[in-house]
Amino acid sequence: MGMNTNDVVLFSGLWFVLCVVVYVIFVCQTSKLAQKLGRDIFIWTVCAIFMTPVFAILMLHCLGRTEKKIKEDFFQELQWKQDFERGVPIKKGGE
Repeated sequence: MGMNTNDVVLFSGLWFVLCVVVYVIFVCQTSKLAQKLGRDIFIWTVCAIFMTPVFAILMLHCLGRTEKKIKEDFFQELQWKQDFERGVPIKKGGE
């Protein structure tokens, strides 16, 4: 009741495809995180591909947001606060 050669090849192929899909998902998450933190998306995607996505994500978290992104977030929050005080309806996402 063992596995024959065809079963092993099929299992190996499915395992490989699963690993590639998970790797691509991690690379995509790295680029999304880079954008969220105000970092260069291309550079961090390349780093994730050639090093490892987990290492790139850890490095991004260690570096944090850029000064420019911190200022943008601050002014956006200030704008939301002013709009709220004036009674302006808050827009969700990219509306």
